[in-house]
Amino acid sequence: DAIAEEIARLERSACEVADLTLAVSESDRQVLQGYTTNPVVLAANGIAAWKASDSAIQHWKTQLPAASFALFVGSAHPPNISGFFDVFGEALGFIPPDTRLVVAGSVGPHLLTHPRFQCWLPLNQSRIQVLGMVEDAALSAIKTLAHVFVLPITEGGGSNIKTAEALYSGAHVVGTPVSFRGFDGFLTLPGVHQHAQPADFRQDVARLLHAPSPAKEPASEAHRQTLLWSHTLACLEGVVSGQY
Repeated sequence: DAIAEEIARLERSACEVADLTLAVSESDRQVLQGYTTNPVVLAANGIAAWKASDSAIQHWKTQLPAASFALFVGSAHPPNISGFFDVFGEALGFIPPDTRLVVAGSVGPHLLTHPRFQCWLPLNQSRIQVLGMVEDAALSAIKTLAHVFVLPITEGGGSNIKTAEALYSGAHVVGTPVSFRGFDGFLTLPGVHQHAQPADFRQDVARLLHAPSPAKEPASEAHRQTLLWSHTLACLEGVVSGQY
């Protein structure tokens, strides 16, 4: 409690002395605006566009499952680990045996050694492929090849850049309400699925691994372009030039 109170004091103090405060979600903006009479501007999290090279795609096709696979990208940040088991539980048997859950990033090795993963070790090992840390060029290819992005995020504040990447991909996206914080305007895109209950989340992942890819519609593709930094930070041009 003492640490939380100190963080809250620092946040309030920072907003009070700042000429401008930026928030990554509307809910955050409303809270921060209560700390200051100066402007608080919504500047959502975004991403840089990626395009995988043909050579990288061909290479990773030989390294990844031949069938459709689900992709989880995350760091070793503790909520990524706890969220994984909160949503997926101890056994990955819900994943069809001809598909896989591919994990990229430093979160992977921590999942493999977690006591909950060890409970059903042979089964879990048959359903998962852990890549560990990969270079950006490789990750671009892996994201391009993924059929389903999973966002098992159950705690934390702000908004998640991995959600923006998943939404931008045009593939199926299965996330929790927490994972879509700040991205409510994208929930109606084709292939985007939100589930508060872990059982529903798992059931949809299993279903989508054998489903066709989402339809590509011009309006939806245009909407995805608004996830890029060039759009999400466009509001700052007027602010920093004194036109706010």
